[in-house]
Amino acid sequence: MASMSRQSVLIFLSNVLGSLAGFATMFFILRYMDQGNLVLGTIAFGMGFAGLFSSINNLGFAQAHIKRISEGQDLARCNGTYIFLKLVLTSIYIIVVLCVIYTWTNIIGNGFESSYQLISIYLFMIYWALFSISSIFISTFLGQKHIAKSQLIQLSIHVSRFTAIVVVIFSALGIIILMWSYSFGILIGIFIGIILFRGIPISMPTRSYLKSYARFAYPLAISSVLVIAATNIDVVIIQYFWGAVKVSYFFAAQRIWIMILSIGTAVATVLFPYLSHKHASKQLLQANKIALLAEKYIAMITIPIGFFIISFTGLVIPILLSSAMMPATHTIQIMTLSGIVYALNLPYDMLIMGIDRSDISGKLASGRAIINIFLSFLFVSPAIFGIELFGLGPVGSALASLISMLLLTVVVRHTAWKKTGISSDPRFLMYIDAAIISAIFIIFAGTSWATRWYTLSLLGLLYLGLYAAILYVIGGLKKDDVSLILDTVNPLKMIRYIGDEIRGKN
Repeated sequence: MASMSRQSVLIFLSNVLGSLAGFATMFFILRYMDQGNLVLGTIAFGMGFAGLFSSINNLGFAQAHIKRISEGQDLARCNGTYIFLKLVLTSIYIIVVLCVIYTWTNIIGNGFESSYQLISIYLFMIYWALFSISSIFISTFLGQKHIAKSQLIQLSIHVSRFTAIVVVIFSALGIIILMWSYSFGILIGIFIGIILFRGIPISMPTRSYLKSYARFAYPLAISSVLVIAATNIDVVIIQYFWGAVKVSYFFAAQRIWIMILSIGTAVATVLFPYLSHKHASKQLLQANKIALLAEKYIAMITIPIGFFIISFTGLVIPILLSSAMMPATHTIQIMTLSGIVYALNLPYDMLIMGIDRSDISGKLASGRAIINIFLSFLFVSPAIFGIELFGLGPVGSALASLISMLLLTVVVRHTAWKKTGISSDPRFLMYIDAAIISAIFIIFAGTSWATRWYTLSLLGLLYLGLYAAILYVIGGLKKDDVSLILDTVNPLKMIRYIGDEIRGKN
């Protein structure tokens, strides 16, 4: 468990660094570029529009690759199969995006709010294509449980992209070069991936391996398309009805949603190959135990962070972003809650996939995505075909996300119980109680002194300290938990683990 938790923390730290870089990027754009809201909205629209079709780059084959490698199948054949599939899918993705752009502009005859938006779609099409190639290395290392190598690629992407963005902003090179910076980060990640991939065998794919990958990926393909569509369609709908500035509000909320979710995905990324191995070894009870432990620690960390953001949004936005983003307050609060719910569902979803029932996981994800898309149109749009709708703008997208996540919670947990016998642990309610009590205490104590990022950080540390103390008193945090957490985040052991993996000792 210590090794698994250390791997999860490594992914979490990488995700946190990426989230912080994303926050800093928004901060610099909003503070140091003319019409920062409009620039951020344009970037978000291009990323979302091109990302709407980025599911074609995956279609469930990344999960299939991790699954087959973790089962101990021929690594060379697996790599050859995945590389072949990735190159084909990425080529199809580029063709589809170009055809959609041509149809929208030349056949239907529609345009965009500005010429920069069309350029942003082309540039982020390149970004998503390069991201697809980089995932060849990342997925392979995840399947091998070489977490440090996979995260080294991710870290190189975050650091190089953020560095390029800062240079572009302060050199006043303009929005087009700024958007190119995103692809620059991916190129650095691919370069690092090639270096780390040396010595790993690759052989030609065979028909049997292609069928094996397709058999696992097929149930996930439709859900992959729908989930990616549900994630990206909001910015397109908001742009169409409300404009780029409102897109920037939702984009900021979505970055926080991703940050909250990163805690769950850090654990889930490590969890999936472990659960697959336990299932292959006929150790279902052990798999259930690991899934419940994963839920416990996701809840223990995600809930206080999320509730801090929800409780103190009025401080977080002007200090970490810009006062111009204050209209995004309710959107950010609702999306944060949605992220917490989603993160708590991940261990159960990984358990279902781990027992080789990707068909069920795909159906659950598809159902959630369809509901999310339907509700987005219903809540965001002021009217469609002359029928008046709710017209809530970015808040409507956030509500659509939250409602669909709550519905998924009921179904995914019931399904996991039917298939594996696992029961949800109601003790996570203690984490909610401790988080709420801590927030109330801090609010009554006063927060007027938190006016800078460093005083806000101090406020956060006080909140987390109070949360941990309350949790310890009510029995939600035990000595074993503290020992595991301290051992996991031990910097010397983490450095030793990373060094051993890079040298091939793990």
